[in-house]
Amino acid sequence: MSLEVSPLLANDTAGRCRRRGGSENRGPREPHGQGAGTPEGIEAVRQLISEGINVNVTLLFSREVYEQVANAYIEGLTARAASGADVSRIASVASFFVSRIDSKLDAQITNQLKAATDPIRRAA
Repeated sequence: MSLEVSPLLANDTAGRCRRRGGSENRGPREPHGQGAGTPEGIEAVRQLISEGINVNVTLLFSREVYEQVANAYIEGLTARAASGADVSRIASVASFFVSRIDSKLDAQITNQLKAATDPIRRAA
């Protein structure tokens, strides 16, 4: 079960963490793209993971932000383990939104095929 976090909390780490729900089986779902990509969103991921709360971060649009979320996850796990708490039930998700990259690649491939003079390459 996921609880949607309001995009209005994009710059409010404490607000995001208050919305987390009470069950270890529930995890907040960070707001799409810009919300998860804010420094406060990254900090919320780190804090919630350290508290043992699973987090589902959706619609990440850049490799840099995805890497920041992954690092926050690892830092949260590290802090939780250092406190002696169990980390075996932490199973969070960070979803990289691929369609925007696909669209850019599709356009590049189309342009390359239009410019190709080799009939075999054009047939691809």
